[in-house]
Amino acid sequence: NLVTVTNELGEPRYPALRNIMAANRKRPATWKASDLDLDPAVLTPQLEVVEVAFPSKTQACELIEAEDGGEAGRRLAQVLHEAGLI
Repeated sequence: NLVTVTNELGEPRYPALRNIMAANRKRPATWKASDLDLDPAVLTPQLEVVEVAFPSKTQACELIEAEDGGEAGRRLAQVLHEAGLI
């Protein structure tokens, strides 16, 4: 496998107005399973939802107050060090 990335990645290409208008006039094709010679029994979902759970969301905020920016930075570094983050 080969993956190539350019600097244009993520920049959308917008269609011309003519192409947008032409797309509005077109209708999608619709087929049934019988049109495609498929057995409807094969098309039954093979998925079983066992459980749906949402993670709990917790937030904690601690304000660091100091006389000046340097002291606030030192206190912040100390708190982060004690939490094992730095």
